[in-house]
Amino acid sequence: MKNPIIRRVPALWLLLLAAGLLSAQQVPQLEVAVESTLVYRGEPFLLQVKVVSEKEAEQPVFPPSQDFRVEEVMAPSRNRSTSVQIVNGRMIREERNELLFNFSLVPLRTGELRIPAIPVRIDGKLYATRASQIRCQEPETIDDVGLEMLVSATECYVGEPLMLTWNWYVGRRVGDFRFNLPVLAMEEFWFPEYSPEIDQRYLKEYLRIDIGQGKTMIGRQGLGHWQNRQLTQVTFSQPLIPKQAGSYTLPASSVVFAIEDMRGSRQRRSLMDDFFSSRRMRRVSVASGSQQLVVRDLPTTGRPANYSGIVGSCSVQASAEPREVSVGDPIIVTLRLRGPVYLDGVRLPDLSAQESLNGDFKVSDVSPGTIENGEKVFQFTLRARHAELDAIPAIELPYFDSKTGQYATAATQPIALTVKAVSTVTAMDVEGRAAPIMAPGGAELRAWSEGIAANVAGLDILKNHRVGLQQWRRSPWWLLLCVVMPLVYGALWLFLHFWRRRHADPGLLAARQAAARCRRALKRVVPTDEGAGDAILAAWRDFFGAKLRLPAAA
Repeated sequence: MKNPIIRRVPALWLLLLAAGLLSAQQVPQLEVAVESTLVYRGEPFLLQVKVVSEKEAEQPVFPPSQDFRVEEVMAPSRNRSTSVQIVNGRMIREERNELLFNFSLVPLRTGELRIPAIPVRIDGKLYATRASQIRCQEPETIDDVGLEMLVSATECYVGEPLMLTWNWYVGRRVGDFRFNLPVLAMEEFWFPEYSPEIDQRYLKEYLRIDIGQGKTMIGRQGLGHWQNRQLTQVTFSQPLIPKQAGSYTLPASSVVFAIEDMRGSRQRRSLMDDFFSSRRMRRVSVASGSQQLVVRDLPTTGRPANYSGIVGSCSVQASAEPREVSVGDPIIVTLRLRGPVYLDGVRLPDLSAQESLNGDFKVSDVSPGTIENGEKVFQFTLRARHAELDAIPAIELPYFDSKTGQYATAATQPIALTVKAVSTVTAMDVEGRAAPIMAPGGAELRAWSEGIAANVAGLDILKNHRVGLQQWRRSPWWLLLCVVMPLVYGALWLFLHFWRRRHADPGLLAARQAAARCRRALKRVVPTDEGAGDAILAAWRDFFGAKLRLPAAA
């Protein structure tokens, strides 16, 4: 007879094997693949990290490298699957969670380049991919595609709007282009939302520029010159406003696009073939130069009290309608401001603080302004306070002139105005009365000295009508509410109580009425009729059925 322990050895081996398989399935699997093992300096390629794990993996960070520059980190994609295995009669359920992390890398030098191991954190534990090798060659010369970044000034002051402009020159067919503008990530500057004016006559020349992270700009296509060649030019701009003083380097911008590959096929990894099936296109990147910018603080000496923050050259014009009014009539004034590069953030100072204007006019309804043909247009309402006026005085707008480095004031020209006096209209004039109106009690109504807001009389015409318990007891409503209504409520309650009690038991009510029904039925019987006996029997049967609470047929 065999030892029972020996008989159990195969079962133990199967359990250990199943445990080993289960533990092996729980270890995360990391794979790395590249778009091509042959790349070109300055041209981006795709690096993909695939993580297969039951736990959630965090977004990996590409390690710092002197051989590569991270062009873009793309949003990860996810694949989920579930499989069931039966091992030694036991069902094992496996959930496969596959995450794909994509990086756009740009090689910085030629030769054999080593892609370092990329750390990946999964469920608090750190794992790493395997390092891999690729070969980088010099790219072909592209002299018909270029990019430049321009700034409207190399020196400015804090708060002074500047305009960043990108010109992309293209001399061949390109596609799938995407811009990388790292200057827009600088926290030392404010980049307000900006939409250029669209010329409706040339709508076909405008296009949307993808700048990454789901953001776009509006560009316009035309003709331009790049390296003594006439090429297609795409231009787009973005306002830039410095927040603080300092000397800054605006980093270079770049654009990645696809062109037709005339150098033949390139080696590919099978994992990436599904994503890059075209063999005649390749992605190319061109970069602009960087720009230097010096920002200075605004001086505090000489700053006007009503300074509203306008920096740069400034001019203003005004118009008014109507120009023949009476005292108190509204006058619509339109201001047109021109000068600053970025007009959306321009606002008017407090006009009511201008003594030459506030003393003779009441200012109201100041609009936030709209942009029309390169001008900021404001409107507000003036009302003349008296008739001794012949013009609207010059409206002053203080600003800081960045060219001279001093504060200045832009002013409109005075606007000629004709103001007529108005007479005071009393209540008697409106009603056509010759004599004053007398209030109850004989008091004369007096006109309110502050205007026609109200006509008042003395308090002696008002009578004191007190309301208390004594007044209620003398009123007939007290008797109705306190005596009659409760009696009516009590009578209704008694009636409903007895009616419900009487009809609560239909059988008892029928037994009480059985004798009366029997007597009426017997009185209706005629002894000489043939059915008299049956009628008498039915009457008694109904009587005993009601009394005994049985059906009459029983």
